Amino acid sequence: MEIDVRLFSQISLFNDLTADELKMVVGRCAQVRDFAPGQVIFQEGAPGSGVYCLLQGRVQVEIDMGGGGSRRTLATITGPDIFGEVAFLDGSPRSATTIAQEKLTLYILEKEKMLALMGEATLLGYRIMSNFSRILADKVRRSNHALIQEARKLHSVQSSAMPLAARKYQDVSQGYTTQVWV
Repeated sequence: MEIDVRLFSQISLFNDLTADELKMVVGRCAQVRDFAPGQVIFQEGAPGSGVYCLLQGRVQVEIDMGGGGSRRTLATITGPDIFGEVAFLDGSPRSATTIAQEKLTLYILEKEKMLALMGEATLLGYRIMSNFSRILADKVRRSNHALIQEARKLHSVQSSAMPLAARKYQDVSQGYTTQVWV
């Protein structure tokens, strides 16, 4: 399979890899699959072991909100990037559903083949695992930031609602027949 090393070299998983190393990783470990717009790439809860390389295009990431088929979009991934790395690393089920937003060609790095290659070329394996660590640390940092922002919004709403609730409670405690909002 002939690859465009320039596109793969833009994916952070492949930082510090030479063109020959990139060709070896993709040539030995990648399975190529095409997806139509709207097609599910993988489903939340499904077993997974491959990491997906998105060179160009967009993938929507959704989660099931529980009951009634309600779904929430968490992110849109644009190439060049990877996704599916958590299941690749720990073998856990997929934590979200991914959907092609346009016609895509994805390179799926198969875990068993990657592990075999990294066992043979330990320096290459070290660089790839180091890059995985940086990618996950960045995602944790961004998730923490989003969680903190949501917690601050919730605190703000609660803080502004508490004086009203306290006033309503005070009215009741003084013998008024006012509805309590707590």
